[in-house]
Amino acid sequence: ADERQMADFFSDLSEEDLEIGDGSHTETVSEEDAPIIQYVHSLIKDALEMRSSDIHMEPLEKKFRIRFRIDGKLREQPDPPKRLQPSILSRTKLMANVSLAEKRVPQDGRINIKAGEKVIDLRVSTLPTVHGESIVMRILDKESLRLGLPQLGFFSDDQQTFERVIGMPDGIFLVTGPTGSGKSTTLYSALNVINKSDRKIITVEDPVEYELSGINQVQVRAEVGMTFSAALRAMLRQAP
Repeated sequence: ADERQMADFFSDLSEEDLEIGDGSHTETVSEEDAPIIQYVHSLIKDALEMRSSDIHMEPLEKKFRIRFRIDGKLREQPDPPKRLQPSILSRTKLMANVSLAEKRVPQDGRINIKAGEKVIDLRVSTLPTVHGESIVMRILDKESLRLGLPQLGFFSDDQQTFERVIGMPDGIFLVTGPTGSGKSTTLYSALNVINKSDRKIITVEDPVEYELSGINQVQVRAEVGMTFSAALRAMLRQAP
C-alpha cells in the first residue's frame, strides 16, 4: 500500500514540480529549458514514479542504453538517440557537481531533488568505458527508509540474535551482500536501535547515504587524506 501511494504521489507531479540541484543550489525546471535538460529531468521523474532504486546510463557501441533497477532487476527503458549521449552525460555530470573535463577516472557526486514536499538524494557514480562514461544514479529516499528491525524481515530467532550481537560492548560483525540487497538499510537500522543518549557513536562511510540525528558520521575523502584507516585512528582519540 505504501509503495502504491508513493507511485501515485510521483505520477501526479509534473516536471515543473521537481527542483533538482547538486546540494549547493537548486534548479527549477521550466518550459524554456533545453530538450536535454528536460529529458534528464523526465528520466529521473519516471524512475521515481516506477519506484526504481537505480538509473543506469550505459554507452554501448551502437546505442546509448537506459535501464532502471526495479525490485532488484534491471529493466530497459526507451533509448535516446546515440548522438545525444555526450550531451546527456555532460548534463548529468553537471547536475552532480563533478568535473565535466575529467573522463579518464571514476567520479562520485550527488544530486538533490525536491519533489513536492519530499527531499530525495541521488548518489551519482561515473565509470569510464571504451564507448564513453557509464553513469549510475542511486536513488536514496530518506523519508521511506525503514529504521525498525521488525521491518527488515528477519525471522524472530534471527532478529533476537541480531539484537544481541549489536548490543555487545565490543566486537565486530560483517554485513555482506550484492548491490541493493539491504546492507545499508540493515546497518542504519542497527545504528538506530543502539543510538542512545549515554553512547557516543561514530561511523566512517563512503559515502554517507543517510544522515542520522545524534550520530557522528564521517565522510571518507581520500583526496585529502581522510581515508578509512586515518578516520579509524582518529576515532580512537574521540573516546567512542
